[in-house]
Amino acid sequence: RYRNAGEMDRDLELVTRDTALMLLNRSPQGLDYWMAEILKLADPAAHGQLKAELVKIVDEQRGSDISQAFVIRKMEVDPAGLTSTVTGTLKTFVGSAVIASNDRSFRFRWTKRGLALALTGFEQLQDPSQKD
Repeated sequence: RYRNAGEMDRDLELVTRDTALMLLNRSPQGLDYWMAEILKLADPAAHGQLKAELVKIVDEQRGSDISQAFVIRKMEVDPAGLTSTVTGTLKTFVGSAVIASNDRSFRFRWTKRGLALALTGFEQLQDPSQKD
């Protein structure tokens, strides 16, 4: 159990940051590792749905020369609702050439499993300023 709300806030920030960077920074060469690492964070009840979403991404990206990189500019956490949102710049590359650079926001949903946080879902928000 968390001793105070600040501890939960900090843990949610740390796990969100690490998950966002792992999820949103990827290249075709590391897709199997990428998917395995994200699934390690999955809540058992959400594992199948998350895996299905990740497999779609892997199938689209495998064999391509497309990579992406994400730079976080802002993060908001809601420990009571077990959600977090990251906003930043998502760059898409073909080889070494940047073909897109856009502001994006992504929401992560979590559950508490004992003393750990587990990922139950994620989504790209339509408008980077959108919170709900």
